[in-house]
Amino acid sequence: MLKNEKLRKKEYDEMKKIGELAGINDLIAVYGEYNKELKISNEYLKELEPKIILSTTNNTI
Repeated sequence: MLKNEKLRKKEYDEMKKIGELAGINDLIAVYGEYNKELKISNEYLKELEPKIILSTTNNTI
């Protein structure tokens, strides 16, 4: 392998490695936002759950 080809392969491998790391960071950021929105949605839905009230008194006449 020529010196120029070795240098080109080394640069390619470094760029590939950097690109893969950026992709992982993007995925982590997206997952963090998704997880935050999911928590907010779950809190909202908890408020909408039907409340069951049982009464021991008889209100009929």
